[in-house]
Amino acid sequence: MKEKGGYSTAVFGKWHMAGLGVYPGMKPKEAGFDLFLGNLHGGLATYWDYDYHIQDEATPPDHFRTERPPVRSLPGIAQTTYAPVAKAADAIAWITEQEKKHPDKPWFVWLAFNMAHISGNQDPNPMCVPNIDTLDEVSRKEMVACGGKFGSAIVGSCSSEALMRAMTNSMDTVIRKVLDVVDALDRNTYVIYLGDNGTWMFGPKREFIDNMYITRRGRSKGTAYESGVRVAMTIRGPGIKPGSHSDEPVHCVDLFATILELAGLEVPKTVPNRNGDGTVAVDSVSLVPILFKGASGLRDPNQGYLMSETINPVMDNLRQVGVRNAKYKLICSESAEAANCVFYNLIDDPLEEYPLAKPKSCEKYKNGSWTPAVPEWHFCHLQEIIVKESFFAPAKR
Repeated sequence: MKEKGGYSTAVFGKWHMAGLGVYPGMKPKEAGFDLFLGNLHGGLATYWDYDYHIQDEATPPDHFRTERPPVRSLPGIAQTTYAPVAKAADAIAWITEQEKKHPDKPWFVWLAFNMAHISGNQDPNPMCVPNIDTLDEVSRKEMVACGGKFGSAIVGSCSSEALMRAMTNSMDTVIRKVLDVVDALDRNTYVIYLGDNGTWMFGPKREFIDNMYITRRGRSKGTAYESGVRVAMTIRGPGIKPGSHSDEPVHCVDLFATILELAGLEVPKTVPNRNGDGTVAVDSVSLVPILFKGASGLRDPNQGYLMSETINPVMDNLRQVGVRNAKYKLICSESAEAANCVFYNLIDDPLEEYPLAKPKSCEKYKNGSWTPAVPEWHFCHLQEIIVKESFFAPAKR
Protein backbone atom coordinates (compact mmCIF):
# COMPACT_ATOMS: atom_id res chain seq x y z
CA MET A 1 0.00 0.00 0.00
CA LYS A 2 2.80 2.38 0.88
CA GLU A 3 4.93 1.80 -2.21
CA LYS A 4 2.33 1.08 -4.90
CA GLY A 5 -0.66 2.96 -3.53
CA GLY A 6 1.05 6.02 -2.06
CA TYR A 7 -0.50 5.47 1.36
CA SER A 8 0.71 6.95 4.63
CA THR A 9 0.56 4.15 7.21
CA ALA A 10 0.52 3.94 11.00
CA VAL A 11 -0.09 1.43 13.79
CA PHE A 12 -1.44 2.41 17.19
CA GLY A 13 -1.68 0.03 20.13
CA LYS A 14 -0.86 -3.65 20.36
CA TRP A 15 1.65 -5.21 17.93
CA HIS A 16 2.33 -8.69 19.37
CA MET A 17 3.23 -10.63 16.26
CA ALA A 18 6.11 -12.35 14.49
CA GLY A 19 8.04 -13.38 17.57
CA LEU A 20 8.39 -12.04 21.10
CA GLY A 21 10.92 -9.96 22.97
CA VAL A 22 12.36 -7.41 20.56
CA TYR A 23 10.62 -8.89 17.48
CA PRO A 24 13.74 -9.40 15.36
CA GLY A 25 13.18 -8.41 11.75
CA MET A 26 9.48 -7.76 12.24
CA LYS A 27 8.98 -4.53 14.12
CA PRO A 28 6.30 -2.23 12.67
CA LYS A 29 8.69 -0.07 10.64
CA GLU A 30 10.48 -3.19 9.40
CA ALA A 31 7.06 -4.41 8.26
CA GLY A 32 6.64 -1.20 6.25
CA PHE A 33 4.68 1.14 8.52
CA ASP A 34 5.66 4.82 8.79
CA LEU A 35 4.78 5.20 12.47
CA PHE A 36 4.17 3.03 15.51
CA LEU A 37 2.89 4.25 18.89
CA GLY A 38 1.79 1.67 21.43
CA ASN A 39 3.10 -1.54 22.92
CA LEU A 40 5.03 -4.18 21.04
CA HIS A 41 4.02 -6.91 23.48
CA GLY A 42 0.71 -8.64 24.00
CA GLY A 43 -0.24 -7.42 27.45
CA LEU A 44 0.15 -4.25 29.49
CA ALA A 45 1.54 -4.15 33.01
CA THR A 46 -1.59 -2.19 33.96
CA TYR A 47 -4.00 -0.10 31.96
CA TRP A 48 -2.67 3.11 33.56
CA ASP A 49 1.05 2.41 34.00
CA TYR A 50 2.77 0.71 31.07
CA ASP A 51 5.66 0.95 28.63
CA TYR A 52 4.95 3.14 25.60
CA HIS A 53 6.93 1.99 22.58
CA ILE A 54 7.68 4.34 19.70
CA GLN A 55 8.96 3.98 16.16
CA ASP A 56 8.88 7.32 14.33
CA GLU A 57 11.02 9.33 11.92
CA ALA A 58 13.84 9.44 14.46
CA THR A 59 13.86 5.67 14.94
CA PRO A 60 15.76 3.22 12.70
CA PRO A 61 13.44 0.42 11.50
CA ASP A 62 15.18 -2.17 13.69
CA HIS A 63 15.02 -0.07 16.87
CA PHE A 64 12.35 1.36 19.13
CA ARG A 65 12.39 3.61 22.16
CA THR A 66 10.41 3.29 25.36
CA GLU A 67 8.74 6.15 27.20
CA ARG A 68 6.30 6.58 30.05
CA PRO A 69 2.59 6.30 29.19
CA PRO A 70 1.26 9.48 27.58
CA VAL A 71 -1.47 11.62 29.11
CA ARG A 72 -4.32 12.03 26.64
CA SER A 73 -7.97 13.07 26.55
CA LEU A 74 -10.96 12.68 24.25
CA PRO A 75 -14.17 14.71 23.94
CA GLY A 76 -16.09 14.12 27.14
CA ILE A 77 -13.24 12.10 28.67
CA ALA A 78 -10.77 13.66 31.10
CA GLN A 79 -6.99 13.57 30.73
CA THR A 80 -5.62 10.17 31.66
CA THR A 81 -2.98 7.57 30.88
CA TYR A 82 -5.76 4.96 30.55
CA ALA A 83 -4.54 2.94 27.57
CA PRO A 84 -7.72 2.80 25.43
CA VAL A 85 -8.06 6.58 25.61
CA ALA A 86 -4.36 7.15 24.87
CA LYS A 87 -4.40 4.87 21.83
CA ALA A 88 -7.58 6.34 20.41
CA ALA A 89 -6.32 9.89 20.96
CA ASP A 90 -3.03 9.12 19.21
CA ALA A 91 -4.87 7.64 16.23
CA ILE A 92 -7.22 10.62 16.04
CA ALA A 93 -4.32 13.09 16.16
CA TRP A 94 -2.48 11.32 13.33
CA ILE A 95 -5.58 10.98 11.12
CA THR A 96 -6.43 14.66 11.66
CA GLU A 97 -2.89 15.67 10.73
CA GLN A 98 -2.96 13.56 7.57
CA GLU A 99 -6.23 15.10 6.42
CA LYS A 100 -4.96 18.62 7.17
CA LYS A 101 -1.48 18.37 5.64
CA HIS A 102 -2.13 15.86 2.86
CA PRO A 103 -5.86 15.99 2.02
CA ASP A 104 -5.42 14.14 -1.27
CA LYS A 105 -3.09 11.43 0.06
CA PRO A 106 -4.68 8.15 1.18
CA TRP A 107 -3.89 6.76 4.61
CA PHE A 108 -4.15 3.43 6.42
CA VAL A 109 -4.43 3.04 10.20
CA TRP A 110 -4.34 -0.12 12.25
CA LEU A 111 -5.66 0.59 15.76
CA ALA A 112 -5.31 -2.41 18.08
CA PHE A 113 -6.61 -2.28 21.65
CA ASN A 114 -5.39 -4.43 24.53
CA MET A 115 -8.76 -3.98 26.19
CA ALA A 116 -10.59 -6.17 27.10
CA HIS A 117 -7.63 -8.46 27.77
CA ILE A 118 -6.29 -9.07 31.26
CA SER A 119 -3.13 -7.17 32.17
CA GLY A 120 0.07 -8.56 33.57
CA ASN A 121 0.89 -6.87 36.87
CA GLN A 122 -2.29 -5.21 38.10
CA ASP A 123 -2.89 -5.70 41.79
CA PRO A 124 -5.12 -7.05 43.22
CA ASN A 125 -6.82 -8.21 40.00
CA PRO A 126 -5.60 -8.63 36.41
CA MET A 127 -8.92 -7.29 35.11
CA CYS A 128 -10.06 -3.75 35.82
CA VAL A 129 -12.90 -1.33 36.33
CA PRO A 130 -12.55 1.23 33.52
CA ASN A 131 -12.54 5.01 33.91
CA ILE A 132 -16.05 6.16 34.74
CA ASP A 133 -16.29 8.63 31.85
CA THR A 134 -15.77 5.82 29.33
CA LEU A 135 -18.79 3.85 30.57
CA ASP A 136 -22.50 4.16 29.86
CA GLU A 137 -25.06 4.33 32.64
CA VAL A 138 -25.77 0.59 32.59
CA SER A 139 -22.10 -0.34 33.08
CA ARG A 140 -21.64 2.32 35.76
CA LYS A 141 -24.54 0.95 37.78
CA GLU A 142 -23.31 -2.63 37.40
CA MET A 143 -19.83 -1.71 38.65
CA VAL A 144 -21.23 0.25 41.61
CA ALA A 145 -23.52 -2.65 42.53
CA CYS A 146 -20.64 -5.12 42.74
CA GLY A 147 -18.27 -2.75 44.54
CA GLY A 148 -15.82 -1.95 41.74
CA LYS A 149 -13.70 1.21 41.99
CA PHE A 150 -13.64 3.15 38.74
CA GLY A 151 -10.25 3.57 37.08
CA SER A 152 -8.56 0.81 39.06
CA ALA A 153 -7.94 -2.90 39.52
CA ILE A 154 -10.07 -2.90 42.67
CA VAL A 155 -12.96 -4.98 41.39
CA GLY A 156 -14.89 -5.70 44.59
CA SER A 157 -17.14 -8.70 44.04
CA CYS A 158 -17.58 -8.03 40.31
CA SER A 159 -17.54 -11.23 38.28
CA SER A 160 -15.20 -11.74 35.35
CA GLU A 161 -18.24 -11.57 33.04
CA ALA A 162 -19.36 -8.24 34.53
CA LEU A 163 -15.85 -6.83 34.21
CA MET A 164 -15.66 -8.04 30.63
CA ARG A 165 -18.91 -6.26 29.86
CA ALA A 166 -17.58 -3.03 31.37
CA MET A 167 -14.22 -3.27 29.62
CA THR A 168 -15.94 -3.92 26.29
CA ASN A 169 -18.30 -0.99 26.86
CA SER A 170 -15.31 1.24 27.63
CA MET A 171 -13.60 0.21 24.41
CA ASP A 172 -16.84 0.83 22.50
CA THR A 173 -16.93 4.37 23.83
CA VAL A 174 -13.45 5.31 22.63
CA ILE A 175 -13.97 3.59 19.27
CA ARG A 176 -17.04 5.78 18.78
CA LYS A 177 -14.81 8.84 19.37
CA VAL A 178 -12.48 7.67 16.60
CA LEU A 179 -15.36 7.05 14.19
CA ASP A 180 -16.82 10.49 14.91
CA VAL A 181 -13.57 12.07 13.74
CA VAL A 182 -13.27 9.82 10.69
CA ASP A 183 -16.86 10.60 9.69
CA ALA A 184 -16.29 14.34 10.03
CA LEU A 185 -13.03 14.34 8.06
CA ASP A 186 -13.54 11.81 5.28
CA ARG A 187 -16.63 9.75 4.51
CA ASN A 188 -14.67 7.85 1.86
CA THR A 189 -13.07 5.62 4.49
CA TYR A 190 -13.56 1.90 5.00
CA VAL A 191 -13.61 0.79 8.63
CA ILE A 192 -12.97 -2.84 9.55
CA TYR A 193 -13.69 -3.96 13.10
CA LEU A 194 -12.97 -7.45 14.38
CA GLY A 195 -12.67 -8.99 17.79
CA ASP A 196 -9.94 -10.90 19.52
CA ASN A 197 -10.57 -14.47 20.61
CA GLY A 198 -10.85 -13.63 24.28
CA THR A 199 -8.82 -13.52 27.45
CA TRP A 200 -8.41 -15.43 30.66
CA MET A 201 -8.32 -14.80 34.38
CA PHE A 202 -5.03 -15.54 36.12
CA GLY A 203 -6.65 -15.42 39.54
CA PRO A 204 -7.55 -18.38 41.76
CA LYS A 205 -10.06 -19.68 39.22
CA ARG A 206 -7.60 -19.66 36.29
CA GLU A 207 -10.45 -19.84 33.84
CA PHE A 208 -11.02 -18.49 30.38
CA ILE A 209 -13.84 -16.10 29.64
CA ASP A 210 -16.14 -17.68 27.12
CA ASN A 211 -16.74 -15.67 23.93
CA MET A 212 -20.17 -17.19 23.35
CA TYR A 213 -21.32 -17.54 26.97
CA ILE A 214 -21.74 -21.28 26.59
CA THR A 215 -20.19 -21.55 30.08
CA ARG A 216 -18.85 -25.07 29.62
CA ARG A 217 -15.26 -25.41 30.78
CA GLY A 218 -12.60 -26.09 28.20
CA ARG A 219 -14.37 -24.34 25.35
CA SER A 220 -13.04 -20.81 25.21
CA LYS A 221 -9.77 -19.09 24.29
CA GLY A 222 -6.99 -21.60 23.86
CA THR A 223 -9.30 -24.19 22.32
CA ALA A 224 -10.42 -24.85 18.76
CA TYR A 225 -14.11 -24.79 19.69
CA GLU A 226 -16.30 -22.05 18.21
CA SER A 227 -16.36 -20.19 21.52
CA GLY A 228 -12.58 -20.05 21.40
CA VAL A 229 -12.03 -19.03 17.78
CA ARG A 230 -15.21 -17.43 16.44
CA VAL A 231 -15.33 -13.63 16.72
CA ALA A 232 -17.29 -10.73 15.33
CA MET A 233 -16.26 -8.76 12.25
CA THR A 234 -17.96 -5.66 10.88
CA ILE A 235 -17.01 -3.69 7.78
CA ARG A 236 -18.53 -0.40 6.71
CA GLY A 237 -17.76 2.07 3.96
CA PRO A 238 -18.83 3.46 0.59
CA GLY A 239 -20.90 1.00 -1.43
CA ILE A 240 -21.54 -1.42 1.45
CA LYS A 241 -25.24 -1.77 2.25
CA PRO A 242 -25.90 -0.83 5.90
CA GLY A 243 -27.35 -3.69 7.93
CA SER A 244 -26.31 -6.39 5.49
CA HIS A 245 -24.72 -9.55 6.85
CA SER A 246 -23.08 -12.77 5.73
CA ASP A 247 -22.65 -16.22 7.24
CA GLU A 248 -19.61 -16.91 5.07
CA PRO A 249 -16.72 -18.43 7.10
CA VAL A 250 -13.76 -16.06 6.83
CA HIS A 251 -10.37 -15.70 8.48
CA CYS A 252 -8.27 -12.72 9.53
CA VAL A 253 -5.80 -13.61 6.76
CA ASP A 254 -8.54 -12.61 4.31
CA LEU A 255 -8.05 -8.99 5.34
CA PHE A 256 -4.78 -8.93 3.37
CA ALA A 257 -6.48 -9.47 0.02
CA THR A 258 -9.57 -7.48 1.02
CA ILE A 259 -7.70 -4.33 2.01
CA LEU A 260 -5.52 -4.41 -1.08
CA GLU A 261 -8.54 -4.76 -3.35
CA LEU A 262 -10.40 -1.96 -1.57
CA ALA A 263 -7.31 0.20 -2.12
CA GLY A 264 -7.35 -0.63 -5.82
CA LEU A 265 -4.13 -2.62 -5.64
CA GLU A 266 -3.26 -6.00 -7.10
CA VAL A 267 -3.17 -8.95 -4.70
CA PRO A 268 0.14 -10.82 -5.14
CA LYS A 269 0.11 -14.57 -5.58
CA THR A 270 3.18 -14.98 -3.33
CA VAL A 271 4.93 -13.02 -0.57
CA PRO A 272 8.43 -13.34 0.94
CA ASN A 273 8.76 -16.01 3.61
CA ARG A 274 9.78 -15.25 7.18
CA ASN A 275 13.48 -15.87 6.50
CA GLY A 276 13.53 -13.75 3.37
CA ASP A 277 15.10 -16.55 1.36
CA GLY A 278 12.02 -17.63 -0.58
CA THR A 279 8.30 -17.08 -1.06
CA VAL A 280 5.05 -18.58 0.16
CA ALA A 281 1.68 -18.64 -1.55
CA VAL A 282 -0.84 -16.05 -0.41
CA ASP A 283 -3.66 -17.90 1.35
CA SER A 284 -6.01 -14.93 1.49
CA VAL A 285 -9.42 -14.53 -0.13
CA SER A 286 -10.80 -11.05 -0.80
CA LEU A 287 -14.14 -10.36 0.87
CA VAL A 288 -15.02 -7.65 -1.65
CA PRO A 289 -17.59 -9.87 -3.46
CA ILE A 290 -19.40 -10.32 -0.13
CA LEU A 291 -19.27 -6.62 0.72
CA PHE A 292 -20.67 -5.29 -2.54
CA LYS A 293 -22.58 -8.18 -4.10
CA GLY A 294 -23.63 -10.33 -1.16
CA ALA A 295 -21.72 -13.25 -2.63
CA SER A 296 -21.13 -16.56 -0.86
CA GLY A 297 -18.98 -19.59 -1.44
CA LEU A 298 -15.72 -17.67 -1.78
CA ARG A 299 -13.98 -20.87 -0.74
CA ASP A 300 -15.02 -24.21 -2.18
CA PRO A 301 -17.66 -25.51 0.28
CA ASN A 302 -16.03 -28.95 0.42
CA GLN A 303 -12.34 -28.48 -0.39
CA GLY A 304 -11.91 -25.01 1.09
CA TYR A 305 -11.09 -24.88 4.79
CA LEU A 306 -10.10 -22.75 7.77
CA MET A 307 -7.82 -24.12 10.49
CA SER A 308 -6.95 -23.18 14.05
CA GLU A 309 -4.08 -24.58 16.12
CA THR A 310 -3.97 -23.92 19.85
CA ILE A 311 -1.86 -24.77 22.89
CA ASN A 312 -3.85 -24.12 26.06
CA PRO A 313 -1.77 -22.96 29.07
CA VAL A 314 -4.73 -23.34 31.42
CA MET A 315 -5.34 -26.97 30.42
CA ASP A 316 -1.84 -28.42 30.90
CA ASN A 317 -0.73 -27.10 27.49
CA LEU A 318 -3.31 -29.19 25.67
CA ARG A 319 -2.63 -29.13 21.93
CA GLN A 320 -5.72 -28.89 19.79
CA VAL A 321 -6.46 -28.41 16.09
CA GLY A 322 -9.78 -27.47 14.56
CA VAL A 323 -10.46 -27.45 10.83
CA ARG A 324 -13.75 -26.62 9.14
CA ASN A 325 -15.28 -26.23 5.73
CA ALA A 326 -18.61 -24.61 4.90
CA LYS A 327 -20.65 -27.14 6.91
CA TYR A 328 -18.54 -29.53 8.97
CA LYS A 329 -15.82 -29.18 11.59
CA LEU A 330 -13.33 -31.61 13.10
CA ILE A 331 -11.52 -30.94 16.38
CA CYS A 332 -8.61 -33.16 17.40
CA SER A 333 -6.69 -33.09 20.69
CA GLU A 334 -3.05 -34.22 21.03
CA SER A 335 -3.20 -36.23 17.79
CA ALA A 336 -5.25 -36.63 14.62
CA GLU A 337 -6.30 -40.17 15.53
CA ALA A 338 -10.07 -40.57 15.25
CA ALA A 339 -10.38 -41.52 18.91
CA ASN A 340 -9.02 -38.09 19.86
CA CYS A 341 -11.34 -36.16 17.54
CA VAL A 342 -14.90 -34.84 17.67
CA PHE A 343 -16.94 -34.11 14.55
CA TYR A 344 -19.71 -31.51 14.19
CA ASN A 345 -22.22 -30.18 11.69
CA LEU A 346 -21.94 -26.43 12.29
CA ILE A 347 -25.03 -25.57 10.27
CA ASP A 348 -27.34 -27.74 12.37
CA ASP A 349 -25.30 -27.51 15.57
CA PRO A 350 -23.48 -24.13 15.76
CA LEU A 351 -22.76 -24.49 19.50
CA GLU A 352 -21.08 -27.89 18.99
CA GLU A 353 -23.30 -29.73 21.43
CA TYR A 354 -24.03 -32.91 19.45
CA PRO A 355 -21.00 -34.73 18.01
CA LEU A 356 -21.64 -36.76 14.87
CA ALA A 357 -20.73 -40.40 14.53
CA LYS A 358 -17.23 -41.03 13.19
CA PRO A 359 -16.49 -43.63 10.51
CA LYS A 360 -14.56 -46.69 11.64
CA SER A 361 -12.33 -46.40 8.59
CA CYS A 362 -11.58 -43.93 5.79
CA GLU A 363 -11.02 -46.62 3.19
CA LYS A 364 -14.16 -45.64 1.24
CA TYR A 365 -12.93 -42.03 1.19
CA LYS A 366 -9.57 -43.09 -0.16
CA ASN A 367 -11.00 -45.34 -2.88
CA GLY A 368 -13.60 -42.77 -3.95
CA SER A 369 -16.68 -44.68 -2.83
CA TRP A 370 -17.73 -41.79 -0.60
CA THR A 371 -18.56 -38.36 -2.01
CA PRO A 372 -19.14 -34.99 -0.31
CA ALA A 373 -22.83 -35.93 -0.16
CA VAL A 374 -22.17 -37.98 3.00
CA PRO A 375 -20.78 -36.72 6.34
CA GLU A 376 -18.17 -39.49 6.45
CA TRP A 377 -16.39 -37.98 3.43
CA HIS A 378 -16.03 -34.69 5.29
CA PHE A 379 -14.68 -36.36 8.42
CA CYS A 380 -11.97 -38.12 6.45
CA HIS A 381 -11.16 -35.08 4.34
CA LEU A 382 -10.81 -32.79 7.35
CA GLN A 383 -8.77 -35.41 9.20
CA GLU A 384 -6.48 -35.65 6.17
CA ILE A 385 -5.92 -31.88 6.28
CA ILE A 386 -5.00 -32.03 9.97
CA VAL A 387 -2.58 -34.91 9.34
CA LYS A 388 -0.87 -33.05 6.50
CA GLU A 389 -1.06 -29.38 7.46
CA SER A 390 -1.23 -28.95 11.25
CA PHE A 391 1.37 -29.30 13.98
CA PHE A 392 0.18 -32.91 14.26
CA ALA A 393 1.79 -33.62 10.89
CA PRO A 394 4.70 -36.08 11.33
CA ALA A 395 7.20 -33.66 9.77
CA LYS A 396 6.17 -30.87 12.19
CA ARG A 397 6.30 -32.79 15.46
